[in-house]
Amino acid sequence: MIGHLKVSALDAEILDSFYAELRRCRDHCTGRPTLQHRTRARHQCDERCRKHVCQPLGGTTVRHMHFILSGAYKRAVRWKWVTTNPCSQAEPPAAPAPNPQPPSPADAARIVTAAWRDPDWGALVWVGMTSGAVAVSCVRCAGRTST
Repeated sequence: MIGHLKVSALDAEILDSFYAELRRCRDHCTGRPTLQHRTRARHQCDERCRKHVCQPLGGTTVRHMHFILSGAYKRAVRWKWVTTNPCSQAEPPAAPAPNPQPPSPADAARIVTAAWRDPDWGALVWVGMTSGAVAVSCVRCAGRTST
């Protein structure tokens, strides 16, 4: 989509449009209803040929692309291939909101109790839990609680 452009022709407006297109549909379709064929070769359509459903790229994936381009342009500015970095003016999608899910007090007590089977591990888990310095999650597997 932007590969045909010269490095110096890319600007923030083009990048913002590029990011918007990636968030619209990963196949870069026209938005009109189309049939997604199972192969590019001649064939008889069957149940494997389906109507196209737009699926956007995730915000994190588009952010990764932004930061890769930004790093490349930073190097290009340093090597004097371009005078400005258009990525510094373009806006990548917002970072996803954090969703911490700490263990409940009862689960935390079970984790710490189980960790004390090994004194070194128990001390580490206890310090992490009481200071908040270490994130410890509770995973339930077949009725067992493990760390």
